[in-house]
Amino acid sequence: AIERRVGDWTAWTDDTKYDVIIGSDILYGTTMHEHLRAIFERNLAPGGHLVVADPFRKQSFPLFEKMESEGWRASFNKWSVAIRDERPRSIGVFELTR
Repeated sequence: AIERRVGDWTAWTDDTKYDVIIGSDILYGTTMHEHLRAIFERNLAPGGHLVVADPFRKQSFPLFEKMESEGWRASFNKWSVAIRDERPRSIGVFELTR
């Protein structure tokens, strides 16, 4: 089953373990990185996958690098995305596992 959660990342109370956590365009505010990381640590089940789509913002990479330096395995794919007649733009789809 797919669940969608909306909440305040700074006051997250869900302790449920999930096999997959998906986030899109969530790393724009560096002040939220540690809060998001705490959620990833708390809520990702052992062997689970974290999938984050990001438009290659430079402020996103320090979080991925820090997680990787602490034992997370990271990989990514580059996608080209366009809506209707817009010019295509690149996004990264990052997958992290512990």
